[in-house]
Amino acid sequence: MKFTGKYHYIIPLLAIIIVGAIVLYFVLEGSNLVRLPLDSLPGQTADGLDYDTDILAPGVLQQIEDHLLVDVEIKSTDLEGKEKIIKAKNLAAAWRKLPSLDLGDDKDEVMIANQVLAGDQLYLGQTLTEKGKKRQFNTWQNTFSEAFYDSYSDLYASSLELGQDGLYVRHNPNWMTTLGYARVLLQAYMLNPSHSLLNKLEKLSETLLPLFQSGPPISITGLGPDLNHPLFSKAEEDEIEEREEVNLISVESIDLWTLAQLAGIDEEWGRIAQQWIENISESISEEGMPFPPEGWNVEQDTAMPLIASDYQAETWRILKTSLNLAEVGINNPALEGFLLEELKSGGLASSYHLVNGSSEDRSVNPALAARAARLARAVDNEALFAAAARQMSRSYISDQTSSFFGAFARTDNEGRLLINALDQMLVLLALQ
Repeated sequence: MKFTGKYHYIIPLLAIIIVGAIVLYFVLEGSNLVRLPLDSLPGQTADGLDYDTDILAPGVLQQIEDHLLVDVEIKSTDLEGKEKIIKAKNLAAAWRKLPSLDLGDDKDEVMIANQVLAGDQLYLGQTLTEKGKKRQFNTWQNTFSEAFYDSYSDLYASSLELGQDGLYVRHNPNWMTTLGYARVLLQAYMLNPSHSLLNKLEKLSETLLPLFQSGPPISITGLGPDLNHPLFSKAEEDEIEEREEVNLISVESIDLWTLAQLAGIDEEWGRIAQQWIENISESISEEGMPFPPEGWNVEQDTAMPLIASDYQAETWRILKTSLNLAEVGINNPALEGFLLEELKSGGLASSYHLVNGSSEDRSVNPALAARAARLARAVDNEALFAAAARQMSRSYISDQTSSFFGAFARTDNEGRLLINALDQMLVLLALQ
């Protein structure tokens, strides 16, 4: 068809209008966007081949897709008291086991966890963000919000629990999961800012800020302090008090980088972030092992060890808190040296004595090695990263005849192969 006369200008005019609309869209999309205080995340970016899961750990993503993603139906009640069923697809199940015995046709149902943990989903979201998979991330955030959001509290649940009727229910909406969701959105916003993400972050900030201004709420119960403990310098003539249960905040839950970034949404977060950075960094033990604190007593405004199990500090807490500190520029060379020696000596234990660093359980644990590797990247410690990566490789299933080929697995007490979602996600975050 050939346009003549007054119609001769229609196509060029339409082209100009379309181009103008596109330009206007991007101008408006980029206007009035908040600039975050921090423009990077230590440990996230690295040169290609040094951290490439397709080379260092081929098959992990495929294993997640093949064995750990599940579709669930969630029973929920809206604000008007009406019950409804929500269908959510491709959530990460907590674990799956490969049986070494014949369980018949029902083995797949028997050997999968009846729990879906929010923490696993958050690490998956972080993985998608750092891999730059924008389309998959958009799908993920919609699914996560729909599955875990609790409209009564405006908080996000820690897990979905399977009931006898075959439906899942949300369990324990809390600030820790909600803060974790804010972190993932902040990372996505830092890389690709948008009004949609900003609106969600503003709502999360509005929900979390009052909680942090008054606490935040306790998240763990500990025993302490025991005044006989060497970490507490008390005069001999002081009366020894019995240990009693105290309400504490689990320090590893305080994501310092996220608190600092939220200051871009509300400047009050800057004060809160700085206070927690000082609280935690100044409480690293000077008498004993160079471990960060495990618990924080809000009433007494002091750090307190979780000494319910013979003064043992859980390694995953040590690593997570240390990474939180490293992400805001606070390193702990003494701890890095300790971790390196432990990895060289056979691997990380599940816990260490607060005073002398002794340990007992040294089972192969890919999650601990992965956390150590991520910490090593954040502090730019190549030797620690290499040692942690070697430790992780001990859990890699390289047998191509195995159903779990390509995953990082453990063996349970009955000799069955077990893949945890947490292990796979942390390995990806350590290596990508």
